[in-house]
Amino acid sequence: MSLRRSFFPALRTLGSVLVLVVTPLLSAQSNDSSAIENKINWSTFLGSKDMTWTKAPTNWDNAPFLGNGVIGMQLMRDAKDKNALRVEVARMDAQEHLPFGEGAESIGWSYARYRMPIGFFSLKTVGEIKDWNLRLSLWDAEVQGTVTTSKGKIALRAYAHATQPLLVVEITPDSPEAEAQWSWNAYASESPRARSWAKDTGKKEAPAATPGPLGSEVKVDGQITAWLQPLRPRGQVATAWQEVNGTEGARIFYISIAHTYPENSAVDTAAATVRHAAATSPAALTDTHRTWWHDFYPNAFLSIPDSYWETFYWIQMYKIGSGMRSDGTVLDLQGPWTGLPVNAWPGVWWNLNVQLTYWPCYTGNRLEAAKSLSNTLLKYRQNLIDNVPEKYRADSAALPRASGHDIRQNTGWPGNGKGASAEVGSLPWACHNLFLQYRMTMDDDFLRDEVFPILRRATNYYIHFLEKGEDGKLHLPPTLSPEYGIAPDCNYDLALLRWGCQTLLWCAARLKINDPLTPQWKDILANLVDYPVDKNGYMIGRGVPFKNSHRHYSHLFMVYPLHLVDTSKPEEVALADKSIRHWHSLKGGLQGYSFSGGASLYATLGWGNEALEMLDGLKRYIRPNTLYRETWPVMETPLSGAASIHDMLLQSHNEVVHVFPAIPDKWQNTVFHDLRA
Repeated sequence: MSLRRSFFPALRTLGSVLVLVVTPLLSAQSNDSSAIENKINWSTFLGSKDMTWTKAPTNWDNAPFLGNGVIGMQLMRDAKDKNALRVEVARMDAQEHLPFGEGAESIGWSYARYRMPIGFFSLKTVGEIKDWNLRLSLWDAEVQGTVTTSKGKIALRAYAHATQPLLVVEITPDSPEAEAQWSWNAYASESPRARSWAKDTGKKEAPAATPGPLGSEVKVDGQITAWLQPLRPRGQVATAWQEVNGTEGARIFYISIAHTYPENSAVDTAAATVRHAAATSPAALTDTHRTWWHDFYPNAFLSIPDSYWETFYWIQMYKIGSGMRSDGTVLDLQGPWTGLPVNAWPGVWWNLNVQLTYWPCYTGNRLEAAKSLSNTLLKYRQNLIDNVPEKYRADSAALPRASGHDIRQNTGWPGNGKGASAEVGSLPWACHNLFLQYRMTMDDDFLRDEVFPILRRATNYYIHFLEKGEDGKLHLPPTLSPEYGIAPDCNYDLALLRWGCQTLLWCAARLKINDPLTPQWKDILANLVDYPVDKNGYMIGRGVPFKNSHRHYSHLFMVYPLHLVDTSKPEEVALADKSIRHWHSLKGGLQGYSFSGGASLYATLGWGNEALEMLDGLKRYIRPNTLYRETWPVMETPLSGAASIHDMLLQSHNEVVHVFPAIPDKWQNTVFHDLRA
């Protein structure tokens, strides 16, 4: 879909076929749609969005980041040593594999399946680092520039190869910096979350959080060096490297990180990648890397008359290309950019973070990247089933609040006490992401084989616990509204259950499946209790008002992202508006995604100026390199900001496509091409 801002009505679909008849406003002189020309100079356009550094970064949230969906690195000056350039490396899916049990069951995944910290390389310079002049080219996904020391200059170029598990750092030092040498610094095999917990509480770690065995250095072929980290009970992580001489004084440093499980073959795997790179011409490696990226960006185009948000948007597209691959693992809270040895979030969070992280992939036409989520859920489908109590495994499945990359962690159930023990909505919400992926492609095989079976099990889990009240309505026992509190008839879960039943009926009709549960889904939709509301709007649940400042907007899911509220009805719009305003009127608990969420909520109502005001509120939470933190690194919020921009330009839900539904007054000269609906 390629359009410039004009005045278009909502466009209704007929069944699954979009009937779209519009005339793009090309110029004041021409309304001929055949005159559309796509002549974007991508190198120049994206070059104007590049991030530059004239001061040496010393932390993950202000340093350049490079990744390829599985491994990545960041370049910075060592915070404690002014004579050292530091290259932090990480691999997303490298995790411990301890079995649950013997205490780990109650402690959870963060001590049994935690993400493994890797380490960093240090380039010890001869002189003290004085000046730092680097540029991250979005178009080429490369860092280039110079580092100047008190003794000389080092020309620097680095990239994470787009199609190989390979990191490349090329330096060309002048004399005497030609004496600068690389060294390896491994992190301990210990749960970063355990160390964070101990640091915050001052308490000793639980026995199940004992560190793993020490790693060791291994020489391969006399040319390649590797650091081998054994996993428990089996498997390995290995980091391999080799420096080779390039032309005109260049020194090229090749790094690969491999994770093998249950096989103990990580050293051979990582060394093979480094060996292949060293035997390939540097120009050929660069060419295949750049070709991937030059094919990635033109999938869609977007331009808005706001330099801050336009630049921010394209850095998020770079982040998607750096953090996701169709055959890769789900993008977790850190992505491939931090392996910090002390970190409260070394895993995958399913009660908001993953869903927000993937939202910009759908309308943004980055659907290959989105497959890293759907493929993870498909690969570990049995773990989804094993996560629920045994008596429900015949027809149900669930996601925990948080997990390792294998998504294995016992979940709670409705009415089961406090906190995460009664948190059950994460898998239905993840299924909403899968359904968005389907609707953008209309791939019925994907719907039949992946979306429908998983959504059916996720919805069934709710159905086991429905109770008919004296009012004749179906009610849910107490469940958790994420991170807020427990309530019966929790709005978060009522909205997900209602959406699940509606969507299952739609899928069954689409696929011509005569499902025996069809009458039950219809009965639930006819008799499920209404959303609890009070004078301030939507409540957390029955008997539990929204009265404390809170970052999540889970109690507003019926408005967004599920679009169950009819925005053509003034009374429903008024209720939604009152609820949003009350949510944001309570200060203290709001975080960055409270503002991206507010922007998308107002965009759903069609209020562009209010949406932009909310989006602007996100700015103070964005770190210098557009990464984000809530104490420790987290991934989702800036990416959800890109999704909010999409929601202002193009929406599609309930069989209606809304073109330019919430354009702020300041954004009249807005253009997009090949976004998806």
